Amino acid sequence: MAGTLGLMWRIGVEVQEARAARRNVIDTLTALLQGIVLFRGKANRVNQRSEGGFNYGTACFIGVDDDRGGRFDVLFQNEYLLARRDDRALCMTPDLIILLDEETGLPILGERLCYGMRVVAFGVPAHEKWRTPRGIEVCGPRYFHYPDDYTPVETLAARYKEESV
Repeated sequence: MAGTLGLMWRIGVEVQEARAARRNVIDTLTALLQGIVLFRGKANRVNQRSEGGFNYGTACFIGVDDDRGGRFDVLFQNEYLLARRDDRALCMTPDLIILLDEETGLPILGERLCYGMRVVAFGVPAHEKWRTPRGIEVCGPRYFHYPDDYTPVETLAARYKEESV
């Protein structure tokens, strides 16, 4: 996609500046990527297996801080594909689900997830090309055999916020 390298450069510069100024890296990334914090949690179970060159799994989290009492799951196949709270979708492919180490702000890949990790999960709207009918056909939730129809992360977040008030 056009602008990808420039965005990666900008992310690196802004994260470095945030660290130097002792600003919150997660807040910096959320603002820069126009992301939505989905939950803050602690991994209490990670199930994964390798099959056919892919790393499949589910990571289960218990909520911490403002999300205390919530149960969250992130399903992945090399990439994070579906994030749920109490079995309700919060974010799904092609939108991006990003897990960051709560202390360092560094990304956590699926194969590195382990029991006890404290994470901040956020969703980032996909590029508009991935949100077209063709984009959803080739990387939407049904392509990965999830029963959900694609719903944009901002719609899911607004729906969740309305229902929890």
